[in-house]
Amino acid sequence: MSVWTDRPEFSAMYPDFALVRDILGGTRALRGDSPTSRMSMQSAIGINLPTRVGSSPWLPRHEGDSDESYSHRWERARSSGTFASTIDDIVGRAFSASLRLGSAPTKK
Repeated sequence: MSVWTDRPEFSAMYPDFALVRDILGGTRALRGDSPTSRMSMQSAIGINLPTRVGSSPWLPRHEGDSDESYSHRWERARSSGTFASTIDDIVGRAFSASLRLGSAPTKK
């Protein structure tokens, strides 16, 4: 396998990567207002997404949603930024204790 070829397991995670990137991108990215979020989703799932404002792959229309109902829900959808701070906190925990050099403990 070429180093330029993604493993199938990695490629299967593209939609998840796009969601995480858009969550980190904030409200505009989640709403689909950001061209970057739209391009990342299109490449992840292999289809063209709507480009009109008021449509988002992460905020789909419910069955029976009127235009007014969906518009109100779309306007209220916000990202608070807590996901990014949670990731920072979790990653930082790996280095919260001082590293000790020496031999590993032996198992009995």
